[in-house]
Amino acid sequence: MVALNATPVAEPFIKARKAPIDLVYLSTLTMGDAALEAEILGMFASQLPAYIGSIQQCSAASDRKRALHTLKGAARSVGAKRLSELAAMLENEPSSPLNDLVGEADRVGEFIQSVSA
Repeated sequence: MVALNATPVAEPFIKARKAPIDLVYLSTLTMGDAALEAEILGMFASQLPAYIGSIQQCSAASDRKRALHTLKGAARSVGAKRLSELAAMLENEPSSPLNDLVGEADRVGEFIQSVSA
């Protein structure tokens, strides 16, 4: 019997794959400028509660769609793919519950806070 030489996958790599923000994508956009990445993530994190609050407060479907569209683009621009996808789905169904979107927004905010510390 031949034993396989399997090298364990590094823990940070596993976490990076599950991260709510694609940091490789963001790094590509910033050409590897870590200070710019931190600034972009900081701005997004500070605006995220306002995006979610705006979506939650909209009573008209057209207003909610507009707010979701704004979040979709902002999330996509920083590499928050899942958040962007959820906003896109809700944009097409603006009367659907916001639970998943709010949960993912919280996850993204916590992630940004963890990488900024």
